Amino acid sequence: MTDGLLAGVEAAAGFAVHGVPAAASRRELVAPNTVNTMPEKTIDAVADHGVITGDTVTGTAEESQALFDELTAVGIDLPDVFKVLEDEGVEKFEKSWLELIEATQGQLDAAKK
Repeated sequence: MTDGLLAGVEAAAGFAVHGVPAAASRRELVAPNTVNTMPEKTIDAVADHGVITGDTVTGTAEESQALFDELTAVGIDLPDVFKVLEDEGVEKFEKSWLELIEATQGQLDAAKK
């Protein structure tokens, strides 16, 4: 479960966690009713090397909470970690969104000519 949690953090934040295979980090986040915000490179890595086995999240609340408790016990400030990951994720999403708008506007402008 530790690798899965670290991989989930890695996938959400868009950076690699040492020792966790890229494709493995994404399959740990498979669950119904979720939104996919993975970059295209990540999707390609999963398509090339991933093995999706189904919902790996449902039913893991107790195990996950135990791991969070262990991390807190060794001094990791989880609220701060979550805040940093959320802030960085929003920044990356906003940057990508603005790039998409710019590219789309460029195509619209080119089509008008």
